[in-house]
Amino acid sequence: MFLAAADRVCAPSGGYAVLECFPTSSWRSSGLEPLPAKSRRPELGPPAAALAAAYALPPVRPGVASHDDLQALVAALAGAAAAGGPATPVPRGAPARLAVDGRGVARRVEGLIWDVRPPGAGGPR
Repeated sequence: MFLAAADRVCAPSGGYAVLECFPTSSWRSSGLEPLPAKSRRPELGPPAAALAAAYALPPVRPGVASHDDLQALVAALAGAAAAGGPATPVPRGAPARLAVDGRGVARRVEGLIWDVRPPGAGGPR
C-alpha cells in the first residue's frame, strides 16, 4: 500500500494508493454548495444533479439512494482525479509524517487531505 503524496500519487504497479478526503471540502472545492447534514434529511436530487453537471458524470443507475451514496460519490471523485481521471486533484496541508511521542514511540500523523475541482475549473477554492 502506498500513501499518496502531492508530488507522487500513483501506486507502484499492482498496488493501492491511499488518500484521505473530506467530502464537505470537496463539495466546496467543486464550486458547489456542501451537502447538508444527513440528520436534516436533505433532498438528494438537486445536489446530485449539480455534481453530475459539474463533472459531466453519466447517469448513476439505479440512482443515488442515500446521503451516504452521494458523499461517497464526491469522495470518489478526489481519488479518481488523483489517479489521473478527468478532474483536478487538489492536495491540501502537509504530507503525513512520523511523530515521536515522549516515550520515543513513532506514530504516523495525518497528512494531506485531497479535494477535487471539475475539469476546466479555475484555481484553488
